Amino acid sequence: MLIFIPTDIDQLVQVKRILRWFALILGLHINFHKSSIIGINVDDHLCLRLATSIFCRSDSLPRKYLGMPLGANPSRISTWKPVIEKFRKRLHMLKERLLSMAGRLCLIKSVVNSLPIYFMSVFKMPKGVGKLLSFIQICFLWCGCTKRRSFCKIQWRLVM
Repeated sequence: MLIFIPTDIDQLVQVKRILRWFALILGLHINFHKSSIIGINVDDHLCLRLATSIFCRSDSLPRKYLGMPLGANPSRISTWKPVIEKFRKRLHMLKERLLSMAGRLCLIKSVVNSLPIYFMSVFKMPKGVGKLLSFIQICFLWCGCTKRRSFCKIQWRLVM
């Protein structure tokens, strides 16, 4: 859960009280040692002081939250590296099975194309990333490998 509040110790203590009431009412327990305070345009010393006042950590951006990079620039290819690596890894694992052409095409259309959707629900995909993912798919379809080029027998837009 993300909670955005102003940099005020009184409001932070009130939020902690509300979370404790929530925990008592529902029987859930909040682990403040796993929680963290991330200051945006806030001095690091103040952020650390606020974190120690409610017994949690102090972190900085960029940070991962639910697998999404917070504070990272989504137009950079480096932000999309986990998606690209997951793409390659999934196809590389299946290379050993020696799928037929129809099997590889079915895999690309049903499984692999759904991998970047979670990222794309938050960030707009740069053209370079889209081209790279298409290149990986093309290589896998025609030669069963994700890095080696092969002769394409039909245009990619007709395949997809």
